[in-house]
Amino acid sequence: MIANDPGLWSKYRQTGSVADRPRRQRRRVTTYRQDRIITLSYLRNRFLNSTMTSRRKIDIHGRTVSSQTVQNRLRIVGIKCRRPKKAPILTNRHNKHAWHGQEGIFASPG
Repeated sequence: MIANDPGLWSKYRQTGSVADRPRRQRRRVTTYRQDRIITLSYLRNRFLNSTMTSRRKIDIHGRTVSSQTVQNRLRIVGIKCRRPKKAPILTNRHNKHAWHGQEGIFASPG
């Protein structure tokens, strides 16, 4: 079979095997220093979501990164990005104790 495929034959002559050779990994979009900038900017202001963090310029050349890249970098460091919980606005009826008028007294409902 090796004789029929010139690519396999040349690979066998170079390496002594026809197994797959290790390939290069994809280049990272950010450097270690830029990853650190992303982490520090998040820790300084935890209310910024990944989209807002990604819009900041983290490079001296003024390039931005995607929000998914920001999430990936924070996950590698051990920070879990979460969205703030949106809960319904509670009325006095929902509360355990209702504020009772201008006297400033808490009154238990019913």
